[in-house]
Amino acid sequence: MTSDVASGPDSPAAELQGVRFRYRRKDGARPFELHAAELVLRRGEAVACIGPSGAGKTTLVHLCAGILVPDEGEVHVAGRRIDALPDAARRARRAADVGLHRVPGRRSQGERQRGAIARARVTEPALVLCDEPTGNLDPDAAQAALDLLLSQARARGAGLMMVTHDHGLLEHFDRVVDVRDLGGAPKGLGVEGGA
Repeated sequence: MTSDVASGPDSPAAELQGVRFRYRRKDGARPFELHAAELVLRRGEAVACIGPSGAGKTTLVHLCAGILVPDEGEVHVAGRRIDALPDAARRARRAADVGLHRVPGRRSQGERQRGAIARARVTEPALVLCDEPTGNLDPDAAQAALDLLLSQARARGAGLMMVTHDHGLLEHFDRVVDVRDLGGAPKGLGVEGGA
């Protein structure tokens, strides 16, 4: 595990260790639980996050961004532990180290997605997190957006994690994380090889 102090460009973009997060449901149903024994996202690495709706993909992204705080375990971004920080400090770290964390509200979904991609290019974060950025784009625009995200993340040494339901895009990633393997896997994340 990395220290609480940034360790430079060789430190992972994001690292989760022994993370467990529980959603308590209001209807009394069994709580949803996401467990990640260990996840390391290297700088310059592109990871696709897949799984069915409701499986925890957005929860995983929100844990990496510091939007959610795990019930157990540690989350580090750019070599700094963020899960133990107060809300304001986590927001400041997110602004400094994580891209695609704000989406303007009064635009079409496609315009918001393109705007978020442009902001990630300008801020040069250590970690870029995308939740279905190509979901509402036509195939040509989706491919162009993905190519831009991948090239910029790699050129700037940022780690990229992108949630997607489009399995046709998976060949473009270094690694694929399937959240269906997170819950009960004794070693945490189930990882499939990407191209």
